[in-house]
Amino acid sequence: TGLVVFGLNPQTVHNQPQLVRFYQDLQTRLRALPGVEATSVSSTRLGSYWSNNSSFTVDGRDARTPTGVIALARSNDIGPKFFHTLQVPILLGREFTDADGASQHHVTVINELLAQRYFPNTNPLGHRVNDFTIIGVVANHKYRSMNEDPIPMAWWDYAQGPGEGEMTVEMRVRGADPLAILPSVQKVVAQLDPNAP
Repeated sequence: TGLVVFGLNPQTVHNQPQLVRFYQDLQTRLRALPGVEATSVSSTRLGSYWSNNSSFTVDGRDARTPTGVIALARSNDIGPKFFHTLQVPILLGREFTDADGASQHHVTVINELLAQRYFPNTNPLGHRVNDFTIIGVVANHKYRSMNEDPIPMAWWDYAQGPGEGEMTVEMRVRGADPLAILPSVQKVVAQLDPNAP
């Protein structure tokens, strides 16, 4: 299988409910295409050399480094099946599902390093990062580039955030030439939003 990744900025999306509905409809249609095993979305594309890094809290307290400095964690807004699509192992708990919508309790998934550093000898599931309840822990993996060392990271469900129209779509596709699916993808996108760049 191969991974097909493309950016999308729908012109028909003007608020968070429309954003969620658009990308849910898009993924439903993409998953129906022959050869598509899984799809997801993210606000920041892997390998783009860009990341969102900010201070964070752990169970209501500021996270700090061993020297007492305010710690930073990387974050990304993603959709359901993101880790399944990217083939990132889930070590504890689960990843996001469509049931984790905006009306549900806010949840997060963290990486192995954040779990080891801030929840040593403790099951992190049920604990909180920025008042989001941890539901899963995934293996450390490359994010900005192939030569980086892992840093603590948390993922938020895009359906629970303020919403951005522009997202990256990830597709796991079977076959010798995964890019051969792109004409079919363009047709699907045009059906939902003919003006989407």
